[in-house]
Amino acid sequence: MRVSVIIPTYNVGEFISDTLDSVLAQSRPADEVIVIDDASTDDTRDIVRGYRVTLIEQPENRGSCAARNRGILAATGDVIATIDGDDLWAPDHLRVLTTLLERYPDAVAAGSAIRLFGLENFDLVPRFAPGEPRDVFHEAFEHCVVWHMAVAYRREQAIAAGLYYEPDRYAEDMYLWMRLSRLGKFVCTHDVTAFYRKHAGQVSAAPYRQKASRMRHRRRMVDALAKEGDVELTAELSDRLAAIWRRDLRTALQSRDAGYVQALLGVKDVIPGVRWHEPLLWSLAARAVPLVERSWDRRSSLMRRVR
Repeated sequence: MRVSVIIPTYNVGEFISDTLDSVLAQSRPADEVIVIDDASTDDTRDIVRGYRVTLIEQPENRGSCAARNRGILAATGDVIATIDGDDLWAPDHLRVLTTLLERYPDAVAAGSAIRLFGLENFDLVPRFAPGEPRDVFHEAFEHCVVWHMAVAYRREQAIAAGLYYEPDRYAEDMYLWMRLSRLGKFVCTHDVTAFYRKHAGQVSAAPYRQKASRMRHRRRMVDALAKEGDVELTAELSDRLAAIWRRDLRTALQSRDAGYVQALLGVKDVIPGVRWHEPLLWSLAARAVPLVERSWDRRSSLMRRVR
């Protein structure tokens, strides 16, 4: 089994040395490491040139999806492991994931748990149970089941699934996992083998755009199933998408997050079966949130004075 590590970079000069050091220190070494720089304007490329890795320079910034796709197509390995230029791997990360893929030839992808550090600190485990490989398509439609810095997948199947969807720069991994899970099973461990750095400059720091993109990706999956002629599954997931949208709207209102409501209303046109009056009602409810908050704050202040 040959493993190619793909690292998209954009202005990560502050972090890229730590990332490369963790990749090159693996107990199961990668067969090749490919860095695709997405037209950085800092010293990222100069730092990368100091390492024994392959550097591909994009002539213009096209986003991480395009960078990952270029790296995968240039790779010579039959397994792809990805990590962003600001994240880290534990020394046994590749060994753990490749062992799972070798043990289970029917698995198209293997994932592990991650530990967030930096602005936030907690662990995240894959959205399915460890053990035997399993069909995770429905879980992948609901959530992002594994994370870029903590997954290894078979290159041939990823290409067959269409690689990353380049026009939408957010939540791109979720759409690939949905399509890849249609081709085979996923396997995982809940052991932490990767470390996800949370900082203000990363794409995932734009949560509303991430959530809106997830809705669009779900609709793309529904449309793809309809094109395949799977009438029953198309109808099931159309209903599920509408239910997820309404559930998230309720959650946003309950948490008094008017910005989240507006982000969800911004993708109403991709949600099947939305009745004409629904966006108006949700919008009015969202506008009421600040009024309710101010009223509650005044009431709380008054109660403190009375006490």
